[in-house]
Amino acid sequence: MDATPPQDTAPRGALRHRLAGPCDQSPLSGLLARWVQADCVVETAPGPPSACPPGLAGDVRFPNWLRGALGDALMDGASAEARAGRPCPWRPPCALDVLWGETGTVRRGVPIPRPFVVRVDEPAPGGLRITLSLFGFATDWMEDAAAALVRALRHGVGMGPDGARLPLEPGRRVIRTPGPPPLPTVRAAGADEATLSVRILTPLILRRKSTPVLDPLALLTSLSRRAEGFARWHDTALMVDGEALARAAAALTLEADGLAPPTTWSRTSARQPGRRIPASGVVGRLTLRGPGAALTAVAPLLALGGRVGAGGHAAQGQGRFEVL
Repeated sequence: MDATPPQDTAPRGALRHRLAGPCDQSPLSGLLARWVQADCVVETAPGPPSACPPGLAGDVRFPNWLRGALGDALMDGASAEARAGRPCPWRPPCALDVLWGETGTVRRGVPIPRPFVVRVDEPAPGGLRITLSLFGFATDWMEDAAAALVRALRHGVGMGPDGARLPLEPGRRVIRTPGPPPLPTVRAAGADEATLSVRILTPLILRRKSTPVLDPLALLTSLSRRAEGFARWHDTALMVDGEALARAAAALTLEADGLAPPTTWSRTSARQPGRRIPASGVVGRLTLRGPGAALTAVAPLLALGGRVGAGGHAAQGQGRFEVL
């Protein structure tokens, strides 16, 4: 899927210049080959005083609360400019600016995402496994980010509008560097068709003109836009052929018979304090079915999505999935 990269728009500053003017361009296969990632994995102690409430790992709001606590902790080592929401003048810039600063857009409707995601699992009753993943050249700030994550957990994660905090003591911490995401297996399902399945772990939110949808085009468009944005953190302008993507989506069907009933919740608005924003998404198994060539063409998007998520509120921990 080759195309000429579109014109960029981004706020200025050394970091913003780098994001706006990548030094290379590549198709999706090239981005996967050069993918860089660092994970900080923290497991909290399962007993007092760090025992977490039952079901906390499954609370769809918790990754966003944790994300907010991380942002607060990054303030400690940040420049005055970054603390005020302006580009950091330090060289290199502080971690708050890299992870939390404004990043601009690849093009209209395609933002450059902040270069991290947070995942929460429950490896044992009373404990949590928290994974902070950084991508591309943002991995150079992993040590600062990992230290901030530990501070955030010890200080306590805000649990909603009442200001209550839940302190969590890290019992184990490791930093690892996983390799590029492997391509998923396209499985033959007959003479002329194949399948590729994913398990949605946190609510997937797909919309078209503000209307909830669940179809191949919505899923693949969301993944393609995420890929374009994260490519910039790899100093790369991703070459995307939108027409080829639409043709592949049109050749596929999305089977949703393995889904649970929709999950609904609400979150507060950072820009409009006191406003509650409703949200709804689906979890469970989804299967793309169609010609093997079409599935092979979109398989790299699913491989990348397994690392960065898909759909609305992906930055807040939603749309996380694993390829089966």
